[in-house]
Amino acid sequence: MAPAAKTSARIEHTRTDDSVASTVTAATTTTAAAAAAMTKTMVTTPHPFARLQNPSGWEIARMILGIVSGLVPLRLFLLVSSIMVCGSLTVAFHNLGLRSLCIYSLRLLCRWLLLVSGHFHIPIRDNNKKNDVFARGNCPKIIVSNHVSSMEILHLLTLPFQDASGNPVLPVFVTKASIFGLPVIGTITRDVLGSIGVARKKDQNESSDTERPPTSTEQILSRVRGDATDDASDANSSSYGPIVIFPEGTTTNGTCLLSFNKGAFVPLVPVRPVLYSFGENASDPQMSSFLPTYESIWVPVYLWRLFCQPVHQFQCRFLDPIAPTVAGACSGSPDASTNASETDSSSLFAETVRANMALKGNLPMLSPDYNYQHKLNYHGCLRKAFVSHPRGPIYAMCFASMQKVYAKNGEENHERIAGTASTGYDVVVGTKFVANGDDIHNDYRSSDYSNSRQKKDT
Repeated sequence: MAPAAKTSARIEHTRTDDSVASTVTAATTTTAAAAAAMTKTMVTTPHPFARLQNPSGWEIARMILGIVSGLVPLRLFLLVSSIMVCGSLTVAFHNLGLRSLCIYSLRLLCRWLLLVSGHFHIPIRDNNKKNDVFARGNCPKIIVSNHVSSMEILHLLTLPFQDASGNPVLPVFVTKASIFGLPVIGTITRDVLGSIGVARKKDQNESSDTERPPTSTEQILSRVRGDATDDASDANSSSYGPIVIFPEGTTTNGTCLLSFNKGAFVPLVPVRPVLYSFGENASDPQMSSFLPTYESIWVPVYLWRLFCQPVHQFQCRFLDPIAPTVAGACSGSPDASTNASETDSSSLFAETVRANMALKGNLPMLSPDYNYQHKLNYHGCLRKAFVSHPRGPIYAMCFASMQKVYAKNGEENHERIAGTASTGYDVVVGTKFVANGDDIHNDYRSSDYSNSRQKKDT
C-alpha cells in the first residue's frame, strides 16, 4: 500500500534527541496528490475488548498436553523463580550504585521471561533507517505505543537504548501507581526504572486532605525538561531512557486504536510511535486459537493458556518520529498554532500521532466512548456470561466459544447477557484511512469481511 505509506503531507519528521544541535528532517516528503488520495471511511471492526478466539480441538489438546507433560508448571516455576532471584539481584545492583550491571541484568531477565513465555524471536522494523533509534544520541525523549499485552513492556526493556555518551539506559514507563506496591516488580518499576505512577481517582480522593502529589502529566513535563524534582529521579536522573507511554490508557485486542490521552503530548516535543502486533492474522478467529490479550478471564486460566502455546508470534515496528509542529497545520488554520492554547495543541498533536499510527498499521480509530471504564463494564458482562454458562465459569473461560455482550451490534444490553448469551463476537464502528484506488488488505478489518463474519456468527 505505497500511497498509504506516504500520506501525512503536514507531518514533519525530525530527530528526536534535543541534545543534538541540528534537527534533521526525514527524507520522505509527500505531495498534495498523495494526501488527496487518502480518504476516511466508516468501517465495522471487532470490539476492542472482545474475546476473539474459539478454542479449536488442537488448542484444547495443547492445553491438556501442557499440564500432563509438565510444560505449563515448568514455565510457571521458571517465571516466578526468575523474577524473585534475578529481580532481587537487579535491585541489589541498583542499591549498590552499579548502574550498568543493574541495566544489563534487567535486560537479561526480561529477555529470559520472553523466552519462557514462548516469545523466542521478536522482529523489529524501523521505518527510518537513517535515524537508528538505538544509535548513540538518537534515544527519543518520548515513545508512544499501542498496548496489546504486557509483552511489549518486557520487550522494550530488552532494547539497547543509549544516551548521547553511549551509556546504556532503560525506558521509563507511565504505569498504574498500584504496581509500585508489588514485591520485587514494584521495586524495579519505582526505583530502578524511575517510572511515573498514575493514581486512580479513588486514590486521589483519599489523598485530597494532604498535599497534592504531582500528576502524571506534571511528572512527564519534569522528566522531559530535566528538572529531576521527584524522589525517584534524584539518584539516576542522568540515566533515564525514553519515557514510554501507552496513550490508549489500557490494553486492547489489537484490532483498532482507542482515543489517545494527551499526557504524552503536553510537552510538545517529538515522539517516536511504535506499533506492536501478534501477526497479521492473530486476531482472526479462523487463523488463531489464542491471543495473549485476554483480561476477561482469571489469571490462572490466562497463564495456563499462555504457557501451553509452544511459540507466540510477536512483531514490533518503529515508525518515523513526529514533531509537534503538525498541530497548527492539522487544524486547518494557518494561525492556529499561535492562537490555540497549549491544551488544544497537545490534543491536536495526540490526534495527529494516532492518525499516523492508524494509517501505518492499517487500523480503525474508535471514538472516546471506548475507554477504560467501558472496558470494565464490558468485561463485567463477559464474566456474567461465564458464570451463567451451564458447565460453569472455568469451563467457559477455557473451552467455550466466543460470546457476545450486545443484543445488537453497537447496542449495549446488560440485561440480556445475564440470561442467554449468543456465540460470536461484538463489532463496533470506527474510522479508517483508505487509499483511493488502492487495494487494502482483505482481512477482518475490512468492512465487507466484518459484515460477512457478523452474518455468519449470527
